[in-house]
Amino acid sequence: MDEDIFEKTNSSREKKGTIYSLEQLMMKSVDRKMALPMRITYNDKDYVYYINNSSSIDKATTELQIVLNGETIDLVKDDRKVWVQKGGAALDPEFVQALGRSVSLRFRM
Repeated sequence: MDEDIFEKTNSSREKKGTIYSLEQLMMKSVDRKMALPMRITYNDKDYVYYINNSSSIDKATTELQIVLNGETIDLVKDDRKVWVQKGGAALDPEFVQALGRSVSLRFRM
């Protein structure tokens, strides 16, 4: 009896196309080349961002591309080992530094 309920529920989900399995969601994130969302709190406000090029990050990485609020932001580590924004809409330099540090800590750079 439980199997019948599962089959009916499963088939109705397939028809609507709005509920995805975990595997389907993972494939969608792979298609977008985005990792899991990362969180940061800055000035008592929470932000969620994604790293576009996370597969190429290592200890020698000096450039990052992240997506914050739907906008792509390029971060570069300058000669003083400080993360700065390269182009795009200007963000608070301390916030950019906090984003870079967050990635550095996560990937042990």
